[in-house]
Amino acid sequence: QGIDTGALCTEILEEWGKCQQKKVDSEVIQRELDLSERVSQIVGRSVQPVLKVANRSEEEEKIREAILSRCNYVSDEEEEGDTEEGGTSHAPAPQNQNAEGVAAAEKARRDKMKSESQEKKALDKVNREKQKAKQEERREKERKRTQKGERRR
Repeated sequence: QGIDTGALCTEILEEWGKCQQKKVDSEVIQRELDLSERVSQIVGRSVQPVLKVANRSEEEEKIREAILSRCNYVSDEEEEGDTEEGGTSHAPAPQNQNAEGVAAAEKARRDKMKSESQEKKALDKVNREKQKAKQEERREKERKRTQKGERRR
């Protein structure tokens, strides 16, 4: 009977509030973890894989050299490296031929557009000259008609 019910209720509510706050805090932390996991997954997918240097056996290296020589991708550096090191060498990345092709196609397109523009300019100039000549011819005809009409009077 010596228990104060009001104080007890207040204490219970405070403890309940603390538990609720911990629950909310843990949910926020979990959301942040989920967000960071998602970000790391996205970054992991978007990052280009790094080329690993492969340690090849002599047999694998011979096969590789045969394939590369067949495709004409063997560089002087590789050949020199093989003779000096007597073993494995690391091939540089092949040239980006796609970029060269795209650049060449773009240059060809620009050149074509330029020549078409020059042709159009020349054609427009010729048409303007023809138009001026026709207009001048009409003026001459009109002048002759008026002179003829004045002579008849």
